[in-house]
Amino acid sequence: MNLDKGIRNGNIEKWLIGDMPPFNFSSNVNPWTGCQDIPYDDPNPFDNIVIKEVNIRNGDLIWKWGKPELITEPSWKVFEYKFRVVKENDRWKISYLQGFDFKESTRYSR
Repeated sequence: MNLDKGIRNGNIEKWLIGDMPPFNFSSNVNPWTGCQDIPYDDPNPFDNIVIKEVNIRNGDLIWKWGKPELITEPSWKVFEYKFRVVKENDRWKISYLQGFDFKESTRYSR
């Protein structure tokens, strides 16, 4: 909500789709994946993410890249990313991303 407000009132400048925003936002990695790259060339890589339940009662989940047969780098085969979800108004929302520091990631770095 802070980011939305800052963009709407002009305190945070807009940026092009595909570019990193003008604030720190997770140390130059994609905050939704924790990565700068993907393990294979695919026009729709996010269609291949596999979600594992860790503790569904707490909303704890892990995602990893699917299509392991296409992954050539061994470290990508064991890569996992923890996240947590909560249900609000009958919609699932992400409440935690591994390594995501809200205060640091939303610091304006103009």
